[in-house]
Amino acid sequence: MLKKSMASSLGLFLVVLSITLPAQAAEPTLSNSSEQNILSYASLKHSLSASSSYGAKMWIKNNQLVPQGWVITDSTSTQFEITCVIGATYRSTLWIKYNQQIPDGWAVIDGSGTSLQMIYTQGAGYGDKLWVRNNQIMPQGWVITDSTTDKFEITSIQRAQKGAKLWIRYNQQIPAGWVVTDRFNTKIQITFMG
Repeated sequence: MLKKSMASSLGLFLVVLSITLPAQAAEPTLSNSSEQNILSYASLKHSLSASSSYGAKMWIKNNQLVPQGWVITDSTSTQFEITCVIGATYRSTLWIKYNQQIPDGWAVIDGSGTSLQMIYTQGAGYGDKLWVRNNQIMPQGWVITDSTTDKFEITSIQRAQKGAKLWIRYNQQIPAGWVVTDRFNTKIQITFMG
């Protein structure tokens, strides 16, 4: 009898012990999705370095970061089409999806539905003019010279010669190297001092 009760107590003890002791941790392994993400990132990095010129396009998963110098131009429920903006020339235009940062040197000129049309502004000559939407930061090297209810006319001051004069809207910062030389109504004249 004593042997039976000891055996059943020992059996119960072993069952309780096996339930309460932690199991040995297995070696961590990458799941299939982690391996695929690493492979797709390496593949994406390789593809980008091979095709980083203006207008190059490729599709990425919509959970991946959009690389510097690329913008989202189309999308599905699982993917983004991205387009390279590196190497654009003055007045190049591109339609992009809303809700992303406008790259340096670009300005928004139109919008429709879920897209914006932007134009590249760098490389302009002095006095070149563009009409852009008025709800954005002006690109470097441009000043506002006229406006409507929803658009600004902007004029390039890039490559201005010393002594160049330009009438601009009064409610903006005076660019470096320029001074105010006259005022009339809602405009001021600025002159480039070099």
